Amino acid sequence: MHKRYITTIAVVLAFFALLAFVFFFEKDKKSKEDIEVEKEELQEIPVLGFAEDDVSRLVIQNANGTFTLTKDGESWKLAEDEAYDVNPLEVSSLIKYANNLVARSTFQAENKEEYGLTEPSIKATFDLTYDKQITLDFGDPTPDEANIYVMSSESNDVLVVPVILFTQYSAVTKDSFKRTKEEGEVQTE
Repeated sequence: MHKRYITTIAVVLAFFALLAFVFFFEKDKKSKEDIEVEKEELQEIPVLGFAEDDVSRLVIQNANGTFTLTKDGESWKLAEDEAYDVNPLEVSSLIKYANNLVARSTFQAENKEEYGLTEPSIKATFDLTYDKQITLDFGDPTPDEANIYVMSSESNDVLVVPVILFTQYSAVTKDSFKRTKEEGEVQTE
């Protein structure tokens, strides 16, 4: 009879050990389906795919006006004021922001007006050296205001992208491109 209690206690202890193992070690493991769903949710879809050097002209239309920047060798010219000393680093920064743009999601929309895309608040057009033009139309922010609706001339899909590029492009003014002394302007006395 004593042996029977020991066997019962051993079985109960083994059961609790197995239960503890499952609870502590297996609870954090995710199924392959869960991992695939998370990957899909975190998917970042590239919007543009050109090299920075491929941009020959950039036109930004926002509430502050229209700014046409044309590449001239290694420098940039502002079409609205050819004598304006454009800081190429500022233009490069705007192009890099756009080229690194990723969509969090995409969807088809029959009513583009619903997303602010029939009359975009910002329009950015990139003329590329290989005779291609890509335009981004920025619409309304998403309800949580963390993203914004965008359409690319490359697709009929509505893209949901982080609001950072909209913020950068909406702040563009003529003075945004001004070269300062710290950025290499040579002073003559």
